[in-house]
Amino acid sequence: MRAVLIATGYQELMKPLLNQRPTPLLRIADKPILFHIIEFLAHHDIRKIDLVLHYYPELIEEKIGDGSRWGVEIAYHLTRTESHPYSLLRTISHNWEDDLVLIGQADCLPNIDSKFLDLQKEQKPKILQYSSGRWTGWALAPASSFADISQETTTENFVSQFPNFQLVPTLSYLSTQSLEDLKETNETFLKLNKTQSLFPSTASMAQPGIWISRAVSMHPSVTITPPIFIGENCQIHQGAHLGPNTVIEKECIVDRHSKISNSVICHHSYVGECLELDNSIVDRNLLLNLSLNTQVHVQDDFILGELKLPSLTDTFVKFIGRLLAIILLVYLSPLYLFLRMKYKLLREKKVLIPTNEHCISWKTFQLLSFDIRKEQWGYSIRSLPQIINIIKGEMRWIGLEPRSSEEIEALSPDWQKLYLKGKTGFITFVQVIHGDHPSQDDLYTSESYYVVEMGWIIDIKIFLKWVRQKLESLWK
Repeated sequence: MRAVLIATGYQELMKPLLNQRPTPLLRIADKPILFHIIEFLAHHDIRKIDLVLHYYPELIEEKIGDGSRWGVEIAYHLTRTESHPYSLLRTISHNWEDDLVLIGQADCLPNIDSKFLDLQKEQKPKILQYSSGRWTGWALAPASSFADISQETTTENFVSQFPNFQLVPTLSYLSTQSLEDLKETNETFLKLNKTQSLFPSTASMAQPGIWISRAVSMHPSVTITPPIFIGENCQIHQGAHLGPNTVIEKECIVDRHSKISNSVICHHSYVGECLELDNSIVDRNLLLNLSLNTQVHVQDDFILGELKLPSLTDTFVKFIGRLLAIILLVYLSPLYLFLRMKYKLLREKKVLIPTNEHCISWKTFQLLSFDIRKEQWGYSIRSLPQIINIIKGEMRWIGLEPRSSEEIEALSPDWQKLYLKGKTGFITFVQVIHGDHPSQDDLYTSESYYVVEMGWIIDIKIFLKWVRQKLESLWK
């Protein structure tokens, strides 16, 4: 027997939480639901698993790998259309002969009885169905039954592809297909009388219903009401009240005198002082109140914020860049003062990147330049004040073109998503490769390439090429 998991990774109901990961990587008790599903399959001796990917496929591949950590073999397939992933079954199952295939969703695991997996050749395909009549997304059928599956097959009409099937009723178990599912599944999971293997290996039960992971720092005055789960490397400060039915994922900080109950705090989130959260989901700056069915992007990092682990390499490169900018500004100060007296200093509001996709949380800075026509002095002289932007840490020496919020919103969705992951720079990759007047296609391909490959090595190559171009222009 083998399994095919539909891991397309996008659910409209989960949109607020999907800017940085797909639904299979959303966590149940601080472990991605896809991990729980693979462990379930391995426990039932299913050793070959095929994943059908679409949204953030690279993140799933990075997290799962080849499956050796679970003792299984994993193959990946990419579908062009998120709504019709089942058409791939006809292609990938053509040489599976008479294998039994368990079809499942990578963001949902219903309560599957071991008897369901016992399908004899003469039996009809089995379809797991909730009491509401909705298909769970899980089915068991021989590989040969997928030979004629339609290109238009969706989750809604999949069952109709099998006129002779056996309906097996079941109940929900794990799900990240809606915000309510995510919260309720975490709460239900905390109350289950299961073995420790269902929790991350770093967690242990300190008291009945209280799961605490390694490297958790907790003030003695903290009050805990079970059931509760606290992930690794969390800090819980003085006077905090936690629980019941609360999951705090890894690397979070809960500040003084905050009260959290019936909620999920996603990893890398900061909860500020004296906040009271109930029936909510917090993901960095995002607050989802399920009681009021509202979502708020909090701009004040002292209320809710994102915790980022600093990169020593990036910090060092940033420091060197700012130091060089200070030295260069001192060296060019006579020229700068002369131009400052002669020309007006322009200020344009641009968006600080990298940032998330929620425009309401975008922060801006004033991009400086002299009011000089490019043809008169050249781009570099006109942009000389941007050295000050580099010193202030608002941009780098090498990066993407600074854009306003209106300019970013005018980009295509894919381009916008890539751009927001990058960094702005005095020298741009597209400028070095295509000059001052690139086409839109050149701009898109250049910026896409730079965002994917960016790092200090490629920045040095771009800088050296820019210097060579400037020297060649002086010699002409």
